Amino acid sequence: MVLSLKATIVSREFFPGNLAGSKWVHVTIRKKMHDKVPTEIRYLILGGPGNGKSTIIASITTDVVDDGEGSARMHVMRHKHELDNGHTSCVTHHALGYDSEMNPLIEEEELMPTGVFFDSECDGMDSSSNPSDQVEKVCSLIDVAGHPRYIKTTIKGFMAYHPHFSVLTITAQDIMDMYKETTVNNVGIREENVANATVVGGDDDDEMEEQKNIYEYEQTEKTVDGVSVTINHARIARILGLKIIVVVTKSDLCFIDNFHDKDVLKKAVSELLRQADFDVNNIELHIEPTWLPDWSNGDSDDSGNTTNVPIFCTSSVLKTGVDALRKFLGTVEPRNQTKRRFEVGACLHLREAFDIPGVGI
Repeated sequence: MVLSLKATIVSREFFPGNLAGSKWVHVTIRKKMHDKVPTEIRYLILGGPGNGKSTIIASITTDVVDDGEGSARMHVMRHKHELDNGHTSCVTHHALGYDSEMNPLIEEEELMPTGVFFDSECDGMDSSSNPSDQVEKVCSLIDVAGHPRYIKTTIKGFMAYHPHFSVLTITAQDIMDMYKETTVNNVGIREENVANATVVGGDDDDEMEEQKNIYEYEQTEKTVDGVSVTINHARIARILGLKIIVVVTKSDLCFIDNFHDKDVLKKAVSELLRQADFDVNNIELHIEPTWLPDWSNGDSDDSGNTTNVPIFCTSSVLKTGVDALRKFLGTVEPRNQTKRRFEVGACLHLREAFDIPGVGI
């Protein structure tokens, strides 16, 4: 029993029993404390309102299936008004543990906001199966507000929580709308050039008309606002030197035929990064990679320059792409810049401060 609990025997006391010649023993055992602190990697989840940030966090950490109406986000939202209007208004932490082989530990036990498992001591539970005994790495997902009215809270997430990397979310419909807009503009330029030519072929006119009909679309004010906020978040991440993982959400709601074309998706993400002032000529895009060298060796340069950008297409309803994203998050190592920052002894993070009138000094 002691071996299975990874404990040690502290003391043994023998006492005479009620029967002649019998004895009973009082044994004190003590469980060994963890001698290794799990590696923590902090990801800042970015994106505009309605991009499904809280929903994708719930899918990653709890493996719940969303019903298409936002039921999964109820596992991560804190306030009633957030559940009512669907907008996150505060910074929340959600953690996912990995074992020594980088397999995610998705258990019924919840994780503490600091990225440490609760130590379950429930009767009848085998302590050797406690996830806290297996955790080698913890990924802390920091959920910030996406609505522009909570921009101060979003900036707090950038500055106060020292994230290692950022996860930029955008809906599949929005990313394809950006691609269509770029294609329509290119068609318009081509049409102008053809109109100035001496001879115009009938086939070219028909082709241009067909392309314009395919790529015509209407952008609602909500979509425009969501995309604009997403681009602004990407700009802030670039300025702060945070590498970006692009997560395309709600892929089950995108019915465009060429959405699953990898080249089309790369062009759409490239346009998103271009509008966020990234140097897209020096960026290589990867669709659902399992491992990237400059993300997984912990030797990223101090400038945080993004040269490889992973892209994941996910659906919390169909559970597509979630496992691949969860696995990739576990392969990433913290940047050396952050490691050096904390090699100064003990460090205590004050994540929130409260001033209650009439209490304290």
